[in-house]
Amino acid sequence: MSEPKFSKDDLFMLLVNQLTSSAWIQLGKLPDPMSGKVERNMEAASLTIDIIDAMADKSKGNLEKESEKFLASTLSQLKLNYLDELKKPDPPKKEEKSEEKADDSEAETKKEE
Repeated sequence: MSEPKFSKDDLFMLLVNQLTSSAWIQLGKLPDPMSGKVERNMEAASLTIDIIDAMADKSKGNLEKESEKFLASTLSQLKLNYLDELKKPDPPKKEEKSEEKADDSEAETKKEE
């Protein structure tokens, strides 16, 4: 094998970044790159944040100080945003949106009459 291009610390942080991106998407803070839609999945976000938290616990003392600080900051941001999202009402489902549009259309039709 050739010389590794990245240190194990770099590879670990790359994995953390990938999980963090997934958590932001699951929190509805970023669009899903596949669909382009912004949708929340709080259960998946919670699991992803828990995975990152477990990785932080298991790697404590084995990372460079900068990486540990970055990991702690990332976890803090994710947890705070998760709590903020929990306070928000669930967005209406597609069926509910369709019903609301139909109700609005009926109301507009009645106004015009």
